[in-house]
Amino acid sequence: MNRVKILVGLLILATATVGCSDFLSEVPDNRTQIDTPKKVGELLVGAYPNTSHAEFAEQMSDNVVDSGRLHFTSLQTEQNYQWLPATEEDIDSQYAFWMDSYKAIASANKALEALEEMQKEYANKPSSNYGLKQLRAEALLARAYNHFMLVNLWAKSYNPATAESDLGVPYVTTVETQLKQEYKRHSVAEVYKFIEQDLLEGLEGIKGASYSSPEIAKYHFTEASAKAFAARFYLFKGDYAKTIEYSNQLGNVPVGKLRDVYDSRKWDDKQNNREFAKTDKVTNLLVANSESIKGRSQHTTRFVLTSAVASRDKGLFTADANPLGITWNYPSATYQNNDVYYVPKFYEYFKIKDFTNMTGNPYVAFVLFSNDMLYLDRMEAFVMEDRIDEALKMYSYLVLSRSLIKPELKPEDLLDVMEYEYVEELFPYVPGKYTPLKTINEKQAVMLEAVADMRRREGFEEGYRWFDIRRFGLEVKHQMVGGPEIILKKGDLRYQLQIPQVAIDNGIQANPR
Repeated sequence: MNRVKILVGLLILATATVGCSDFLSEVPDNRTQIDTPKKVGELLVGAYPNTSHAEFAEQMSDNVVDSGRLHFTSLQTEQNYQWLPATEEDIDSQYAFWMDSYKAIASANKALEALEEMQKEYANKPSSNYGLKQLRAEALLARAYNHFMLVNLWAKSYNPATAESDLGVPYVTTVETQLKQEYKRHSVAEVYKFIEQDLLEGLEGIKGASYSSPEIAKYHFTEASAKAFAARFYLFKGDYAKTIEYSNQLGNVPVGKLRDVYDSRKWDDKQNNREFAKTDKVTNLLVANSESIKGRSQHTTRFVLTSAVASRDKGLFTADANPLGITWNYPSATYQNNDVYYVPKFYEYFKIKDFTNMTGNPYVAFVLFSNDMLYLDRMEAFVMEDRIDEALKMYSYLVLSRSLIKPELKPEDLLDVMEYEYVEELFPYVPGKYTPLKTINEKQAVMLEAVADMRRREGFEEGYRWFDIRRFGLEVKHQMVGGPEIILKKGDLRYQLQIPQVAIDNGIQANPR
């Protein structure tokens, strides 16, 4: 693997085009001194994503079609939809996510450096040491999470047979202190090893973590969100027993722990947008406020799920896509003029920076980890372990809790209504359609597709579908209005995003095409 030298900040800090500070370009003596636990805590606010992957990941998936609304065309969204190398650097772009992820990693590394120095000062103060332990754990977990997202977008999905040779991403663990810093593009196996090291140490240190309020805690890694991260990490790695172990906090029938979609019927779309990512929702485990126009782009983007596609035979949200033939209960809206089907999830907060000209930046709260997604990860692990009966029981509960049933019919009282034959009828076995990390039998294949279908519905518009497409090698067909059909086939190199051009220009090896 090549070692390359790049300019300071190329990987870690965004350039002026995305408005990032030149914090690490200052000589060490001129930097702000991070010398108290409070300052470390403030620094760690920047260790979480300031940009979301939801927009570009969703546009690459099979959740969208070309609506034909040509007046909403942009080069950025056209490139996403056609799996072309991204050249745009605007908000919600691949470039912005890459740069801001490494910027977040820089904040975590700076916090870890400062904590190492502080440890000497607080060596004889056990109570303070506990606070440092929690801060260190949070920094490690944030560093691991950001690298996890990068490697699962810009590298091949983890495969034990090829991970040692598959190109990963640079795993950055130190603060830059010189003009030129040498970096290595690690293998996927190495990146996963480093993530696991940070994750396990972070899990140990985050036990018993406390924050000023339960709501504030949802903006930081806690023991619950760290376990949800661990469950997902091991699912992607193929260690399904550990996914089950770390998801045991949830259980197989988590009454009261999943999102109450029935309750959402009492709200209009605007209120549902507000409610989705609220930190007082028991399902939401980790929330990040990111600069994004996702709240408005649902209605002003060419590549969306149209109402016509959503309502066709076995459309994603139609009753005949429900194994029990029951109407789904997801809050949705169809705009006659825009012809867009969407599930309200994103509320935009516009932060004004210049009150004279009334300019500023839009922010949206995104749910990074939730009990809902943890539940699906756990269910998939049961399927992969060939514990079909347990997976079917979980699937039954989730389908019923997401269906429009009479309020007096509680899902927890109807766990045995789902028969495997219902699932098989909806998802007939197709050999080789799903290619997970190990060989599975026919029942497993049917249930795996059922779980992926529910995850697609639960994570609609949040970009989750793209990760399943990558992990299972699913074929995706995109049709441009007036143009040819484009097909992403199993094994296609375009499953991996292309490294941003600015990094390639400075020596980082590009992904093969």
